[in-house]
Amino acid sequence: YLKGGALTSMKRLKKWKHTGSPMVIIVCISARRAVQILKQLAPLNVRAAKLFAKHMDLDEQITMLRTNSFGIAVGTPNRLLQLIESGDGGSGSGRGSDSDESDGPAAASGALSLNVTELLVIDNREDSKAFTVCTMNDTAPDLMQFLHKAVVPQMRKRKTLKIAMF
Repeated sequence: YLKGGALTSMKRLKKWKHTGSPMVIIVCISARRAVQILKQLAPLNVRAAKLFAKHMDLDEQITMLRTNSFGIAVGTPNRLLQLIESGDGGSGSGRGSDSDESDGPAAASGALSLNVTELLVIDNREDSKAFTVCTMNDTAPDLMQFLHKAVVPQMRKRKTLKIAMF
């Protein structure tokens, strides 16, 4: 799907340099599904962030996002929401807040930002009980909050963010 024209350029994806705002964010139902997706993305040779609870704790992921750039991020709705809402309450480098555009309440305050993200993919693969990320009681509310707090404000600001259901 990504190679088939959903992105403007695979070269740009591989050379992505924006910390905290991956070019592509993939939202999936569980950590297990995220690992499956990451394995399928391996042949692309792109740096991918693992944003789900079973891989690292929240503080490690906040540090990882603030210090590294990732072309692709794959995560669960709850963890993505936590990273969007993480704020600057931690250690003291106040420099990052100078460039933040505070258009909405959580527009750019968290470790994860959608300021330059170009594509949000919502993975609708059904699990063994025929639930998707949009229909499961554990993930649907967090997905809707993530869309409301992070995606909608960015879509109001700029026309370059695309959403895909896959």
